[in-house]
Amino acid sequence: MDDGLRERFERDGYVKLPGVVRGARLGALRSETRRLERLARRRDFTVARADASPRRMATVCGQMIGALAPWVPRLYADAELTALIRRISGVETAEAPDLLERYVLNVLHRQGDTHGAHLDGHPLTFVLCADAPSSPRDGGLLEYAPGERGPAALDGAVARRAHHRPGDAYLLRGDAVVHRVTPLRRAGLRRTVLALSYEARSPVPRAARVPEQGRAGRPAPLGN
Repeated sequence: MDDGLRERFERDGYVKLPGVVRGARLGALRSETRRLERLARRRDFTVARADASPRRMATVCGQMIGALAPWVPRLYADAELTALIRRISGVETAEAPDLLERYVLNVLHRQGDTHGAHLDGHPLTFVLCADAPSSPRDGGLLEYAPGERGPAALDGAVARRAHHRPGDAYLLRGDAVVHRVTPLRRAGLRRTVLALSYEARSPVPRAARVPEQGRAGRPAPLGN
């Protein structure tokens, strides 16, 4: 593992892990997520407490995933995966107490679908991408603001954007770094992700706040 990943996570609250799943395994992941997607519940609403941030997507909750896709709980508890998260975050993981939130499938599949500004309910979120737009111009980007919890930070210069391809994964300090997924910009695009949420057995370092200088500008260019 790149020794710089922990430093990057402590600094940004985010680390990209390209090409974690490839070849036949990526095909199997897509097949499984499509099978689960048939049971998804459509969500179209705004969250008033998050500056009317929109939710336009389909989801499958952890309880249903646990009952119908036993490979997901096995992945969640996999020793290699939890060791990777420990090496990047610097802390031991613990299971999220609420099965509904332990793992969730989020599917953006219509033009304009988006997962608006939010914080996660647990400190560590490992996200595995089964489908994603091939070009950053098509949307479906992770937008995040290191060290910030307020939705307004995502519209300023502190915000950063990251493009992910199918098979990529990323680790996010989800409860302390405000984030969102930008809207899909045309029909026929998809962003399907499996998000695994973990508690921590010791405090997780918080991402450093970006200096105040230049905060009124546009989000920074795509990062790693």
